[in-house]
Amino acid sequence: MRSRFTLAFVPVLAVLALALVPAGSGAATTAKTTKVKCTANLQNQQKAGTPKGYDLGFSTCGKPLGKGVTAVWYNETISSTIAAKGKTESWGDNGAITTTYSASGPLSTTGPITITGTAKITGGTGKYKGAKGTGKITCTTPDLGQTLSCTETLTFSKL
Repeated sequence: MRSRFTLAFVPVLAVLALALVPAGSGAATTAKTTKVKCTANLQNQQKAGTPKGYDLGFSTCGKPLGKGVTAVWYNETISSTIAAKGKTESWGDNGAITTTYSASGPLSTTGPITITGTAKITGGTGKYKGAKGTGKITCTTPDLGQTLSCTETLTFSKL
């Protein structure tokens, strides 16, 4: 059976990006960076082993973002390792954040699978319009990619 490890972490990235903007603030105009940490729990919307598709779930970040909804679109290559690339969008009360990502890790058919990688914050809407930055992600699946638990740390260079 082929394993499909969806990059749920990407949605987390999007939500993380949303959490970085202080309530009531406009876009940042200085070189100051902002870091935020988020977690996401995602559910794959395709059957196991499908190398292209999407995940949906919920993300939780610190204030001001709080909770949000995340979608992750993925395209995976599976062999003795899993390599995934794609896009995420996360929506919160004050707007949305969009990211692209790339992650990989070893394939396991007997235990949890963990992948790590990087993300790029490519934009946003609402209070997050024009958001830019980078991030690091880690996602783990206990069931060959049907469910995912991800943690992301994002660094915003522009909000």
